[in-house]
Amino acid sequence: MNLEKNTSQPFHCDRHAIGQRIRKIRLQQGLSQDKFAESIHISPNFLCELENGRKGMSFETLCCIARNWNITTDYLLLGITETSHGIECLEKNLSSLCNEDIYLVMDYLKTLLKLRNLTASKELPCEPDA
Repeated sequence: MNLEKNTSQPFHCDRHAIGQRIRKIRLQQGLSQDKFAESIHISPNFLCELENGRKGMSFETLCCIARNWNITTDYLLLGITETSHGIECLEKNLSSLCNEDIYLVMDYLKTLLKLRNLTASKELPCEPDA
């Protein structure tokens, strides 16, 4: 885990984006605002304010949403998914490899895709530049 602080830009909490992610979770669960609010111990009016980005939530509410719906706080607060984080890590590591090693990684990925019975349309679309 990288613990270095990025001091180049101050952190900005995007309440609207957070609210949209909360709304998306609620809708994916097929819940009304009343039922979702009840599940995380807040009022429906407060949930409405959260979803519209007009209010922020407490640490307890954040943790309750994450725990109840198996969502990471990184996703709720920053929109970071395990997949997006994994892709960033891959890109960072791939950029430090020589072309020969990149070809090895591409061959490994192709083999993995075949083992997982993925369709040809999902195979790697391009070869790395020589």
